[in-house]
Amino acid sequence: MHYVQYQGHIYGMPLDMHGWGFYFNPTLLQKAGLPLRTANSGEELTMWARKLTIDKNGNNGLSKNFDGSNVKVYGLATSWDAPPTFLTTLWSFGGNTLSADGKTALFNTPQMRDAVNFWHDLIFKYHAVAKPASYGANGPWSAYANSALAMVPDGDWMRNWFPLHRNVKVQAVFMPIFGSKRVAWMSGHVISCPAGLSGDKKTAAYTFMRWLSGCSVPSALAKFPGSPTRAGSTSRSWARRAGGSSDSP
Repeated sequence: MHYVQYQGHIYGMPLDMHGWGFYFNPTLLQKAGLPLRTANSGEELTMWARKLTIDKNGNNGLSKNFDGSNVKVYGLATSWDAPPTFLTTLWSFGGNTLSADGKTALFNTPQMRDAVNFWHDLIFKYHAVAKPASYGANGPWSAYANSALAMVPDGDWMRNWFPLHRNVKVQAVFMPIFGSKRVAWMSGHVISCPAGLSGDKKTAAYTFMRWLSGCSVPSALAKFPGSPTRAGSTSRSWARRAGGSSDSP
């Protein structure tokens, strides 16, 4: 509730919480001889991404014969590159978008440049990440489902996607360390009402908000990861069912 209050007034009702995790195809990692865990440094993640990237001739991204203009399988994707993936990367390098007092933009800093260059090099130098626009409206998950993508960061809502695609191999782990520390973006939705709402409409809106945040939320909504009634659920149990490991988020 701290983040929906200003000067003692409540301006909205938190609806849910979303976390950011890292998904990979364990079959592709095993084939490349890589461990089934998250990466512990930016250098390690870059090496993994390059090794998992395969061109049309079967060469991986570490090979001197690798053809970056004809990639068949990409090692990594950005997915929701702004804000979740990029902010996670930036924070890992020790940076931020604004100063602590919120008055100064921090775009021209070493940490910001490090974060930008990390993804720039993966896309344009090593060709281990496709340009974000390459995947179209459905994002990278169509490529992942067809074993044309090995690793991808995304939200906990993907827990609903995998049970619908049971033939797709997945393991979920914590976000990699991009810079100096392991961090992960988290956020949520907030329900609010127009300031001018009054009378029966205001009463109805508040009644709905109280209902939505209470224990009477219907089972259909309760199945959505991050919803109010999911607060006591564990991602670990899902990750194990999906083939996860002990460092699953």
